[in-house]
Amino acid sequence: MKAIEEFQRLKRFENDLSAKLKAAPEEIPAKIAKLSERVRELEKEISRVKSQAAMGGGKEDYLTKVKEIKGVKVLVLEVEIDDAKALREFSDQVKSRLGSGISVVASKAGGKVSIIVTVSKDLAEKYHAGNIIRELAAIVGGKGGGRPDMAQAGGSDTSKLPEALNKVYELVS
Repeated sequence: MKAIEEFQRLKRFENDLSAKLKAAPEEIPAKIAKLSERVRELEKEISRVKSQAAMGGGKEDYLTKVKEIKGVKVLVLEVEIDDAKALREFSDQVKSRLGSGISVVASKAGGKVSIIVTVSKDLAEKYHAGNIIRELAAIVGGKGGGRPDMAQAGGSDTSKLPEALNKVYELVS
């Protein structure tokens, strides 16, 4: 009797799944694979759109915000990117567009702070990204580290982000 009940339960589950996926029972695995691929495509598209939006959506060129301190181009940006991978990709774009200089990209997402510092190779000996990020991380109640040319940090005090971003200019001068 239990075997029949279990079979009936599984058959109902299969029918429900088939109806929700709008597919015949034998097509369910292929339909799930297709939907999974679509989800991955949409996640990539969302990441691309967020990155584009962070760059001003083409309306404003963030390179206009570059400040020159002691002959060093410094760009500090606070963006609205809540995905860590998208933030890194955006930071890479900023670094390549900036050329020689120091860029700091920060975001407040989910009640936390994420900061990425990049330093061009020609300046990395004098301005170590790992040292800069440690100073900024301490301000926002977090930790960070990295290489001379790129470093990341996270913190919990979002209210201190403006103070941390202003500290960048002090560290370069």
